[in-house]
Amino acid sequence: MKTTEEQPDESSRLLDALDPRDGDGKRIANPAKKCIPKEACPLEETEQITLASWLDWNKVLYCHVPNGGYRHPVTANRFKAQGVKAGVPDILIFDRPYPVENGMMYVGVAIELKRKDKSLGRLSDNQAQWISALRERGWLCNAFYGADAAIEYLKSLGYGVR
Repeated sequence: MKTTEEQPDESSRLLDALDPRDGDGKRIANPAKKCIPKEACPLEETEQITLASWLDWNKVLYCHVPNGGYRHPVTANRFKAQGVKAGVPDILIFDRPYPVENGMMYVGVAIELKRKDKSLGRLSDNQAQWISALRERGWLCNAFYGADAAIEYLKSLGYGVR
């Protein structure tokens, strides 16, 4: 039978729930957060690198628009003054795709890339507005969850098989 000292009282159980620690007494940052292995859901940066490598390998004329991430307020204001716009798709492809969808010719292809796990990334309002505006101007625009999906789509447009 356990002694009174060994039995946790209600207040210590509550404290343990509010300030969880591992076996060594180190604080657990966020015990409710699910840890997803990197192999299961790479970071968006990793997806971008995968897609960029594929585009480079296939000699596609494109650029990546590095709009994401934190910027010091002074730097952010300088970029804004220079014309940086929030929500521009991640990848702009300037090589025209083969005619698709009823023989229509497009100006280029714009891709917004998200992580494979749809719960870890969604389109912002600015991104949705840019995709809509580019479509109105003759661009073929889509958002993809993972580089693999984007690459398969690009292959269906004739990229990488020319």
